[in-house]
Amino acid sequence: MAQDNKAIIIADVPLLIEVGHYKQMDKVIVVDATEENQIQRLLKKSLTEAQARSRIAAQLPLPEKIKYADFVIDNNGSLDATCQQVKGIFEQFKQIVQRPFYIDG
Repeated sequence: MAQDNKAIIIADVPLLIEVGHYKQMDKVIVVDATEENQIQRLLKKSLTEAQARSRIAAQLPLPEKIKYADFVIDNNGSLDATCQQVKGIFEQFKQIVQRPFYIDG
């Protein structure tokens, strides 16, 4: 099977950094939101506040995750603002894969 060196593959992995899989990625995107916003969004998914807080506590704190990030999406604003950030990152990805790819050997 031929490989497409210009393919962009995005993996949504909730515990990417915690389990060490970030080492297998070319780029890491971290989505940042305040704890209050995280809780409110989890409540909308039918979790209790205790369950939401437990889920957040089980993860690496966002400031620590951001240290591993190549890109950070601020998810505290409107959906449109978040979408604009995602589109901007995707445009950067498209530029990265357009660069010549050489294998030494």
